[in-house]
Amino acid sequence: MALCITITSTKGGVGKTTLTAHRGAYLADLGQTVLLVDADPQPTLSSYFPLRERAPWGLTRLMVEAATNGVISATTLDRLDSIFF
Repeated sequence: MALCITITSTKGGVGKTTLTAHRGAYLADLGQTVLLVDADPQPTLSSYFPLRERAPWGLTRLMVEAATNGVISATTLDRLDSIFF
């Protein structure tokens, strides 16, 4: 069963990215498979986790072409991957 958690706010600087990073790492540590999606035009979520493999494309390709190949970046944490804007 997949679960989608959305963290959003119209106000900047309220901790959305920090909360998302910590929640994702915690769930991965609990054994869940996590995909973090950073849709912010100024993506900072990518700076929270070192990448094992950076995808050549990102969220734009996923949304425009509905293509999943080459859009998911693998972090160095087991079970935690991400898609960046």
